[in-house]
Amino acid sequence: MRIGLHVSIAGKIYESLERAKALSCNTMQIFSRNPRGWQSTEFAPSDTAQFRKLKEKLGISPVVVHIPYLINLATPDDELYRRSISAYIDDLRRTDELGAECFVTHLGSHV
Repeated sequence: MRIGLHVSIAGKIYESLERAKALSCNTMQIFSRNPRGWQSTEFAPSDTAQFRKLKEKLGISPVVVHIPYLINLATPDDELYRRSISAYIDDLRRTDELGAECFVTHLGSHV
């Protein structure tokens, strides 16, 4: 049985795994960046390597990445749609960098 929850990524991204394990979780969900903002900070390669290594060591799987709340793929607004597509692709890339198995998305709202 998989038991998990949404954990903070404050500090280093791999610290989220330690938080989940400390709560006796064997799966977890995270945002890969601020869920209420458009900007993202690149992960240091050493941090993603440590994340992957620690994920395996602690047996936390699957790791689920949730997209930021601002992404709206159903919007009729061209600028918001452009920003949403860019952020969506960025989050897919970040999910892959972390070796996360799952990606939670919401299509958004047309109006």
